[in-house]
Amino acid sequence: MKEVREYIETKKQGVWMLYPIKDNRNVTKTWDDIVRQNIDIRDESMPENLIIIGDDGSGDKLCFKINNGKMDDEIYIWYHEDDEMEEISPSLKKFIMETIQEDDVF
Repeated sequence: MKEVREYIETKKQGVWMLYPIKDNRNVTKTWDDIVRQNIDIRDESMPENLIIIGDDGSGDKLCFKINNGKMDDEIYIWYHEDDEMEEISPSLKKFIMETIQEDDVF
């Protein structure tokens, strides 16, 4: 489990860079900060019901989706070039575990 924790703490999951929730450079960071950052980085054509949790450096975003005021467990990719969305994993945990297996980290 220690190896998994260390892998996750690097924030890099395959081609995806996950945005930190806990940040040693800003110990006062809260979920409100994450909401504000989402508003700041949101592309105009991006649906408002997506919460961005990472990006691939080319404009595509890794997201949670909000339905009826609640955040779904599923992870989605929002493709910036065509404003399309695709579900890629049933949960963040599964996404991370699949990425670890794909990268053959262990």
